[in-house]
Amino acid sequence: MKARAMFISMLGVLALLVAACGASSSTGSTTGASSTYNFNYNPTTPSKTGGTVVIGDWESPDNLNPFLTSSVASVEVYNAIWDSCLVQLPNLSLGLAGFKPDQCTQVPTVANGGESADGLTTTLKIDPNDKWSDGTPITASDFAFMVSIGMDPNIIGYPPYSFMKSVTATDATTLTIKWTSPFSDYLNAVAGLFPLPAESYPGTYVNGVYNSAATVALESNPSFLTQFPKDNGAYTVKSFAPGNIVLQKNPNFHSNFFKGPYLDQIIFKGTSQKSVLIQAYKTGQYDKVEDFVVSDLPQFSGLGSQVNVAPQIGVEHLEFNVRPQALNAASNGGTSIFANANVRKAFIEAFNTCQANQAVAGIPDCNSPLYKTGELTAPPAVDYNPAVQSPAFNPTDAQNLMTQAGFKLDGNGKFTYPNTTKEVNITLVTTSGNPERDAYIHLLAAQLSANLAINTTVAEYPAGKLFGVYVNNGILATGQYDISLFAYVFGSDPFLNLSTLVGTSNIPTAKNPGGGNYSGADDPAVDQILQTDGTTYVSPAQLNSDMMKVQQTLAQDYFYDPLFIRSSISLVKPTLGNYQQSPSSAGDDWNMNDWFTTAAQSQ
Repeated sequence: MKARAMFISMLGVLALLVAACGASSSTGSTTGASSTYNFNYNPTTPSKTGGTVVIGDWESPDNLNPFLTSSVASVEVYNAIWDSCLVQLPNLSLGLAGFKPDQCTQVPTVANGGESADGLTTTLKIDPNDKWSDGTPITASDFAFMVSIGMDPNIIGYPPYSFMKSVTATDATTLTIKWTSPFSDYLNAVAGLFPLPAESYPGTYVNGVYNSAATVALESNPSFLTQFPKDNGAYTVKSFAPGNIVLQKNPNFHSNFFKGPYLDQIIFKGTSQKSVLIQAYKTGQYDKVEDFVVSDLPQFSGLGSQVNVAPQIGVEHLEFNVRPQALNAASNGGTSIFANANVRKAFIEAFNTCQANQAVAGIPDCNSPLYKTGELTAPPAVDYNPAVQSPAFNPTDAQNLMTQAGFKLDGNGKFTYPNTTKEVNITLVTTSGNPERDAYIHLLAAQLSANLAINTTVAEYPAGKLFGVYVNNGILATGQYDISLFAYVFGSDPFLNLSTLVGTSNIPTAKNPGGGNYSGADDPAVDQILQTDGTTYVSPAQLNSDMMKVQQTLAQDYFYDPLFIRSSISLVKPTLGNYQQSPSSAGDDWNMNDWFTTAAQSQ
């Protein structure tokens, strides 16, 4: 499971998200991510169209609503059923040239009038040829409704929406966004904007006026998760059932970038066991199965070029909950023990990450730059700094740090909370149904118990529950844990990545349900940089430099313990054409609008 995908994955920001061969495939090494990246996109136009492609994941999509899902498996589906204003090419080094018009007619720039010289106004031109799946026109008001939801602090309300002052459909094809201050990241911010049919949800957006209460009420409606009156992607939902989602070709699809759809159907079939998924792929039941890790590679023997290992800006990590909602806080006077930086460092030093990476994750070399990172980022991200290191394994120093923080050993040889006789008990959480995560978190629990003299409890949850949004009582969002194990898969823009992930303004609460700072990470220096860069137009070079400072500050604060860089590993049949990986959270389904098959798949 890759967490923090949520709604922001539609912007190419994160996939919280944690993942071939064809006419234009990009197949990497089967031993890990490559140090060079060639993501040129030159899709083939197939001589024949039609057929069905079946995709499998070890988790099943349970929610197709971009606002209410945090499951990457769900994101993979709505990549097909929702299409956005712009599309970003996989080559992240292209800058402005990497953005192309999709549902919009142009990439807004100062030169073409789409971006004002003062950086306060962005104007999007919606293509009048855009249509919903039922054939009715898509208008700027449909985009305005979606942006209004993003700006609503009761639903989303984090960057870039928190930097927006207003959104207006000035006519049927013109959307105007006003920023509270010059916003240098405007292009990444608007790239993934997609429409929602306001008229299908009475009272939510009437005559240009957005109704928050009516829209929030939709969140409690189960049909708002999986049933849509119409959508605008290359494919539309034909049927939805847990573990089996059938999408059919949208005959009214229009795009200024993608040339498809070329398939008749795309079917998503989920299974909770990787071994079952792999065997089903080998027997021809799937065209593509995904979300594997290095330790799974031995099971792919004999599959040759069908094994696709590609670079990804993804990091498996531990996250310490410093919020008062942390489960340990009830025994510690209402304060999480992880509010103390030395305690966080002690927990990092008490865990032999290298041993775990080799034994569980199957990583052969702990110091390889293909896998090692001391930050919540990885190459080719522009804010990655290989010089930043995590504390080394040192259980003796770890116990000394606990003692210095006021913890004392009792007669059982266990640390007790300061000023009490209660033994420290820490609850570790992760996703269920993932053998690697299960083995990893139990090894973590055993090492913490032995090396740090504490009691541990392990709790595993379905992805939808662990990563659920605040209003749906998600475990991470509501802070019902002490240490979490999952992965972040980031987008191409470091500012939007970090400004949605950290900062005190992003801590989830009932009044800020869209906050993504699950751990409650709190550093004034980080807040200052993010606030400054979010309200002042800065150069890309300065922005990247500032984000590197944020990464370094977070590493020194020990809010997170980066474990290893994740590659995206999939099995892809040679009959799947135009398959193309992206190193960002857009993932390897970013261009499924252009996929085709050279062999019809039986159903």
